[in-house]
Amino acid sequence: MLKIREDKWLEWCATFNAHTSLSELWRKLRIATGKLPRSPAHPQLGRTLCRTLVISSTTS
Repeated sequence: MLKIREDKWLEWCATFNAHTSLSELWRKLRIATGKLPRSPAHPQLGRTLCRTLVISSTTS
């Protein structure tokens, strides 16, 4: 079982090369370690704020 894990890890590491961007490397590392970014509590907050600002600026 340990050998299979090691082989899979080495196979995964082999997917990176000199052209792999740091952002892609960090993203894959976070996925591999289970540290995914949390979803925002209000996923459309930015859109809602923009809409509110537009409405308030046109009515005042």
